[in-house]
Amino acid sequence: MDDSDGSNSLASRPVYLTAPATDHIYDQTFWLMYLANCVLVTANVMTFRFAELVHHLNGTEQLAGTIVSVGVFAALTVRLFLGQAIDRYGARRIWIAGAVAFVTGCALFIGLESLTWPIYVARALFAIGLAVIFTCSTVKILHHVPPHRRTEALGNLGSSGFVGFIIGSQAADWVFYATPNADECFRWLFGGATLLGAVNLLTVAYLSRNDTHIRPAETPSAIRLVWRHWPGIVALVGLTMGLAFTTTSVFLTRFATFHELRGIGTFFTVYAVSAFFFRILAGRWCHTIGRHRMILAGLAGHGIGMCLLPSVRSELGFLLPAMFSGFGHAQLFPAVVSLGTERFPKEYHGTGATLVLGLFEFGGIVFAPLMGSVIDAFDGVGFSQMYYSSAAFVFVVGLVYWIGAPAHDTTMATIALETAASDAPSDSNWLDSAAASRMENVDSDQPLRPELVTAES
Repeated sequence: MDDSDGSNSLASRPVYLTAPATDHIYDQTFWLMYLANCVLVTANVMTFRFAELVHHLNGTEQLAGTIVSVGVFAALTVRLFLGQAIDRYGARRIWIAGAVAFVTGCALFIGLESLTWPIYVARALFAIGLAVIFTCSTVKILHHVPPHRRTEALGNLGSSGFVGFIIGSQAADWVFYATPNADECFRWLFGGATLLGAVNLLTVAYLSRNDTHIRPAETPSAIRLVWRHWPGIVALVGLTMGLAFTTTSVFLTRFATFHELRGIGTFFTVYAVSAFFFRILAGRWCHTIGRHRMILAGLAGHGIGMCLLPSVRSELGFLLPAMFSGFGHAQLFPAVVSLGTERFPKEYHGTGATLVLGLFEFGGIVFAPLMGSVIDAFDGVGFSQMYYSSAAFVFVVGLVYWIGAPAHDTTMATIALETAASDAPSDSNWLDSAAASRMENVDSDQPLRPELVTAES
């Protein structure tokens, strides 16, 4: 093959030298990522009392939402360059830098005494760190597993977050009620998050120690790549997930305090158990009912959960809304990330993952202050109105997605073929006509069978 012009040379293609993608995905790398993600989510959940800290410092619900939005806006700004940085420098360096930012942000929360600029800086570093870590871990797992098992791997890796939800929410509730002094309580909460963030940093440094990266010949700007590979209506679902995360992670603690409930540990424990159960139970749904139906089911779960929350008057009342919300989370996250990133070539998965996860954050920017203002509009106690209006929005998005999304998930089988073909020289007759013909008849909801693809000698 003549590569004299260099345009089709394999050397000109970006090469990711992490672990090779094999069907054996549950190896040491996967479980180290599982541990790192579990520790990080535990730390994150321990900060869900942030709105209580703002209230303790004489802030309003809307101000709490505004501070959160400033942090998310900072993270979203970083995302404009994050994907290109990962594609250019590799995930390891950026991953470690994000973990350092997260630890620094958590540490700055300790000892805050006023609602001045330090709290905004701390929240920005906290949000930037989370954004970078989750993006880099997503890129890592996408490169580590074969294309037709990405949704499964993302889902099962995400189950570590549910374990973190249980541990973090219970630990936060225990600290919150076992420490009468408010200042001391917040020092313990954010100090614990800082310590766990440091554990995550060390784990990430170890699991990525052998990763190397060869820079792509071209690293287009994020705007060009997003314009070229925009995920379509899935983006609207990503924004809606930002709303769902905001209503629980920011405002649920204030809802519980207003109704004199002991805490939010019961909700997040049941939420996590439900999500974990349905994530494992529905681990192969992407191959049976398809990812589009998973998204519709997930939106329905979140909407029902929000509708049930206003009626909660005891900790046991959290059971049903938490179960539905956990089900929604279990279905939405892997389906949205998989559908959103698959349009991007492998060498630009950093940008793809950045876009999809950035949509969650943009939803937080839009809805955190908006939902806070709804609460404040009813004398600071409009929690029911906030949850009902959120549920209405989720159901409307579900209807729009049902109308606008394809009737069937047609990409699950062909994505592996497309990714493999993109790694072959473009002028080679890589697939014989018989294999190509057989691929047209593959059930798109089934995993790609290797015997359907033959390479010429």
